[in-house]
Amino acid sequence: MDPQYVAPPQGHSARAEAIPATELASTKLGNRLAANMVLLGYLVEATGIVPWAALEASIRQNVPERFVELNVCAANEGRTWTMGRSARLEV
Repeated sequence: MDPQYVAPPQGHSARAEAIPATELASTKLGNRLAANMVLLGYLVEATGIVPWAALEASIRQNVPERFVELNVCAANEGRTWTMGRSARLEV
């Protein structure tokens, strides 16, 4: 969850991770709208739910060409942020 927009859940056992996605997208990429891809990069790296190469291939195949590099870079920001914290989630 992006703590800039979502408050941490209270009173249940769900684990919530605070990922500064909007801040990363704004400061590193100059486009806060890429925050969704920062979160996706985090999710893929933290869970291993799909291979990283599959995510990148999917972006390249499904995103309009003019936005491909922004989205790949944004996903990489989420991935890098995750790797720096050894955050691992089980699905």
